[in-house]
Amino acid sequence: MPPRNLLARWTELFVHTLIESGVARFVVSPGSRSTPLVLALAGAGIELTVVRDERAAAFFALGMVRVTGRPVAVVCTSGTAPGHYLPAVMEARASRLPLLMITADRPGELHGMAAPQTAAQDHLFGAHAVGYFDLGTPDPAPAALAGLRRVAAQAVLRSTYPEAGPVQVNLRARKPLEPGPDESPEGSALDATVAALLARPCPAAIAPAMAPHPSAVAALDAALAKSARPLFVCGPTVHLDPARAAEIAGLAERVGAPLLAEAGSQLRFGAAARGVLDGYDVVLRSPGAVTVAPSRPIGTTASTFATFDKASCTLLKSSMRPMSSAPMKPPPNRASWSLPLAE
Repeated sequence: MPPRNLLARWTELFVHTLIESGVARFVVSPGSRSTPLVLALAGAGIELTVVRDERAAAFFALGMVRVTGRPVAVVCTSGTAPGHYLPAVMEARASRLPLLMITADRPGELHGMAAPQTAAQDHLFGAHAVGYFDLGTPDPAPAALAGLRRVAAQAVLRSTYPEAGPVQVNLRARKPLEPGPDESPEGSALDATVAALLARPCPAAIAPAMAPHPSAVAALDAALAKSARPLFVCGPTVHLDPARAAEIAGLAERVGAPLLAEAGSQLRFGAAARGVLDGYDVVLRSPGAVTVAPSRPIGTTASTFATFDKASCTLLKSSMRPMSSAPMKPPPNRASWSLPLAE
């Protein structure tokens, strides 16, 4: 195969790095400016789903994240297209779901001159995204190509650590967008550089392991020990490791606590589901201690939970960031702890 042009090789290197970094599924909403990305994905032999509407595509991707627990990428063209991702981005941030928004963009010289399908896409999702990376326009310099690979790996890591959430990656593309041949000496040199980079291992982006703090474990143990009627309420979760589910169910059994799992909790499935209560309005009337793991309950459970006026509450979280914009303040006459534990 003859050497291909810079844009084709740039997007190929980017896509392969995302895949090597753990992104196994992509949801594409077709458009002109994202053509190089889609062609690179098609050539990579990866699982690719086409959803024409960007809003629907983003929520479809969130469903994939909830099932697999792995980052999923959505790809769209420039202009107003990425704006339709916003509702799903807000959901991903609130639910701590690793979603990558790959937004194709026009080059800098087309901004500010009324070019069609051109909008300011920098930090488009503002505070709703946990990260933003701008790849700039393709550059054949070896250092720029190596940097592209590093940034792609960093973007995937940021979507999962220190707290999972949506990350935008903006890629500016100049025409021609099609992968035409480039048989010049520069094209051959570019081809060799990209091939050498792909032959090397992907840049390692490894998150440190999180572990419970001893003081948090001691506080939880003390709260459960002095409770006559402990109660475990399990809110919605993404993919939950069976071993972790067994640990939660085992702890509830040891302390004699009913285990209430909402419809969105993965504790309703697998071996741990044997100890889960479905109809639990009766046991919610007067608990002595409430342990919420790993996220705050929603729906009618949350409203009932808020009326407890004599129960102590222990909220198990993976970070100290509030899970909503509302202040985390307990009702009157109820003590509360927020214990940072590993997910």
